[in-house]
Amino acid sequence: MPENTPRTRTEGHRLLHGFYAFHDFARRRPLTGDALVGLAVVGVFFVLGAPQGWVGLLWSLPWLLAYCLRSISLPAMLGVMAVTGVAQVLATDLLPAGNVLVPLAVYRAASSGSCGVRRASLGLIVLGSVLMAGEAATEVSSFAVIAVILAATLLVAWLLGDLVRHRRTVMEREMAQYEALARDREQRALLAIRAERSTIAREMHDIIAHSLSVVIVQADGGRYAANAGIAAADRELDHEEQDAAREAALRGALGALEQISDSAREALAETRRLVGVLRDPEGGAEYTPGQTLADLPGLLDRMQESSLPVQSLLDPALAAEMGLPEQPEVEQVTLPRTVSSAAFRVVQEATTNVIKHAGAVSTVRVRVKVKGDRLVLTVADDGAGPTGRGSGDGHGILGMHERVIALGGELTTGMRSGGGFLVRAEFPLTPPSPTRRRMSRQVGAHVVSSGPSGTHSVPDPTSGSIPRPARQSVPGPVLSSTDPIPPTPWELP
Repeated sequence: MPENTPRTRTEGHRLLHGFYAFHDFARRRPLTGDALVGLAVVGVFFVLGAPQGWVGLLWSLPWLLAYCLRSISLPAMLGVMAVTGVAQVLATDLLPAGNVLVPLAVYRAASSGSCGVRRASLGLIVLGSVLMAGEAATEVSSFAVIAVILAATLLVAWLLGDLVRHRRTVMEREMAQYEALARDREQRALLAIRAERSTIAREMHDIIAHSLSVVIVQADGGRYAANAGIAAADRELDHEEQDAAREAALRGALGALEQISDSAREALAETRRLVGVLRDPEGGAEYTPGQTLADLPGLLDRMQESSLPVQSLLDPALAAEMGLPEQPEVEQVTLPRTVSSAAFRVVQEATTNVIKHAGAVSTVRVRVKVKGDRLVLTVADDGAGPTGRGSGDGHGILGMHERVIALGGELTTGMRSGGGFLVRAEFPLTPPSPTRRRMSRQVGAHVVSSGPSGTHSVPDPTSGSIPRPARQSVPGPVLSSTDPIPPTPWELP
């Protein structure tokens, strides 16, 4: 047994390297590679069968030609093999060295040929085995033995080729599946990134647009108050009246500055929260909904303080959700956080649009109510507003629509027939909460208004009295607990 020395290992590596180099060359130039392989095989067997002389070499050339055709056309290869085999049987008794190329050609037909080529090669195996056995055999018994040996040899070559073809097909199928899965993963990742970007864009729009709208309104109000104080000082009034006018102007300007400061601080906190998600170094921070319906009373208070006349009708069943005093006889409903956050953002965007576009408004009505297994909210104003207010270049209504649709809800926006604009959103309460509590049929819908302290309260359904909003700058109709809610201001048909 030869020793495993460094020299023998080096020689083995050289041989292996030479084999791979020739394999790469044959893949780049298949016809030249097949010709070299065929010449090498025929040359070896020609030397071993030298007594056949040049006649045997000439008979080997058609077989070499057939073998070289395997890289060009497999049907042509089989045709040349069939003609050469029949001619050899009929014209000579020799077995030229080129016959050793037949198993290689059969292997190639089975490994790379179509279904028709593979079937034709099987037929040629049977026919060639019979003809060659009949030519070489002298007795019936020897004919059967020779035919079986030839057929078995060629069949083994065919089966090896078919096995290689099957393995290659399986590998190609698995590779295609792997590439499809990779493309699917990339697509899913891209969609997830786009969805996250859209979510953050909606949040940024809602935060910045709302805050800047309030800042603009308050800045204009402060400027108006300051101008009113200056104008009062210029008028011929006594000192007491001038001092009172200046004090009122300063208080108005101070209140406006406080509102600007509060809005800016709130927007800054929300923006920092979003930026914190984007700057997470580990990439593990997930965006979670920020403000929810629990922040709705504060939002409505700020709207009132910014001189926007707001009437709110909040479902008593959502008192716990909004942080308002609960009524013992009314069972509470728990909302999914995603629904609660989306509902808050819809109300925020709708009221922001009122500030930006509605013009002179006497009343803005905000209603949030649970109907069966759905949360319904409406924001309606009676402002004149510019024509086509809902079809501008902004992203507010688009963002509201994306939020609602993402949760399986419906959004309706449009001009009201009696003037003003309406936003109506429905959210399914999914998954159905086991703590769903039905509201008493005697409660109905009630006005929830701002009290003197700025807090919201749910009215007692048995008292029959509803507190009027203390900060409503423009007087408007206030619904009582016994009045039916007219459908037109709240819902589109």
